[in-house]
Amino acid sequence: MVFERMPLEVWFDEYQFEVDHDIGESGMKFHSVSDLGIDLNSVELRYGYHLGHPELRSTIAGQYEGRTGENVAVTTGASEGNFALIAHLVGPKDHMIVEHPTYPSLYQVARSLGKDHSLFKLKWENRFKPDFDELRRLIRPNTTLISLTHPNNPCGSVLTTEELKEAVEIAQDAGAYLLVDETYRDMTFKEPPPLAATVGENAISLSSMSKTWGLPGIRIGWVVASESIIQAVRAIREQIT
Repeated sequence: MVFERMPLEVWFDEYQFEVDHDIGESGMKFHSVSDLGIDLNSVELRYGYHLGHPELRSTIAGQYEGRTGENVAVTTGASEGNFALIAHLVGPKDHMIVEHPTYPSLYQVARSLGKDHSLFKLKWENRFKPDFDELRRLIRPNTTLISLTHPNNPCGSVLTTEELKEAVEIAQDAGAYLLVDETYRDMTFKEPPPLAATVGENAISLSSMSKTWGLPGIRIGWVVASESIIQAVRAIREQIT
C-alpha cells in the first residue's frame, strides 16, 4: 500500500497561499467564524460522535426524501467519506469504475489501496456527459462500485434526472453500488437532478460544506446510504479518525 501525492495538491502547496488573487478557486467565498454568528468560547473540546452529532445527521437527512439520521455518516470532508466507501465496498477480488476526469482522490484512493479499478472516460465530443454504453462495457462480474461526480469536477457537466436514474439502474443490474459525489450540486444554474441516495437503495450520496457553503475549514462532509453501509463507515472512522 503506497499513498502517492496528488499532483493537484502539490500545485496547491506551491501556489495557494502565495498569490494575491486566486481565480481558480472552484467554491464560494470563504467565511469566517464571525460571519456565522457562533460563539465558540463555551464549546467543550471533547471527543465527538463517530457518525457525527445526531442533530446534524437528522438535519442533513432532512434534505434526502425517505432518509433518516440513521442513513447519514458525517465525515471529515467528502474525501474521508470516499476513502471509507472504497475501503468497505471494494474487496481484494473486486473491481470498481471511476469517472474521469474527476477530483483525483476519487481514483487515487483506489490506486493507493490496491483496488482493481477502471477509468470511465468523459469525452469532449459528448460534452463531457457519461456514455452509458461505454459504462456497461466496463462492468465486470466482480464490479462492486461505480463512482460518478455530478456536477462534474472539473468539466461541469450535469446529469439529468433520467440519466441519473439510468446510472442507478445500470449499477443495480450489475449488483453494484453507485456512488455520486454531489459536492457541487447546489451550484448549478438549472434545477439539479434528484439526490442520488433518494433514487435507489444501491445509490450513495457524497457531499460536503466545502464548495457551495464556502466552509472548507470546518472539514464537514457526509455520506447518505443504507444503514448497513453507514455502520461500515462508522467502523472505519473508529480506526482512522
